[in-house]
Amino acid sequence: MDIASTRESLKRELEEAVGGIIGGEFSPSQISYTTDREEMERMYAARKGAYSSLLEERKDSSERVIIGDVVVPASRLPEALRRIRDLIRERGGFRASLFGHIGGDGNIHINLYADPGKREVMEEVDRLQLEIGRIAVSLEGSVSAEHGIGMEKIGLLREELRMRDSEYVIDIMRAIKATFDPKGILNRGGKVFP
Repeated sequence: MDIASTRESLKRELEEAVGGIIGGEFSPSQISYTTDREEMERMYAARKGAYSSLLEERKDSSERVIIGDVVVPASRLPEALRRIRDLIRERGGFRASLFGHIGGDGNIHINLYADPGKREVMEEVDRLQLEIGRIAVSLEGSVSAEHGIGMEKIGLLREELRMRDSEYVIDIMRAIKATFDPKGILNRGGKVFP
């Protein structure tokens, strides 16, 4: 987990993170932290390798790691992790890996193991991602942290805006696009809005 903070508040935020997230039911096998730039680079290298290491946990070669992400206020991370974990357990049949970082907000990367060749399984993955997005929004977060909306989260984005009574945001985005792309040659056919 990363914590981006000022020097003055870093110690307090580390203690809150360790006590509120790590020290509870989400206990890792090891806790390391540093403010040393070189050590941080080594830690980042390990974090960057996390996705490829997930492939080692597949049950068979047809399984893929379906990547998703949501964001919540850092103070809501413990509750979000519990609710996401419980939801995945309730749905049964899915294995998942959750990890993330704190940099002003709490990014949760949800990695579900599933066979993309099985349509009914992928439909359930989509429903699960929708519910995870709803959990994030209910905790004052958003359906996407860093990975963007893409094709997969268009419905989630629209639902988040409806939940926030902010559907007008789509009209604002449409107006901005029209200003910079009056001939409609960029992103032809539209994805978020036609």
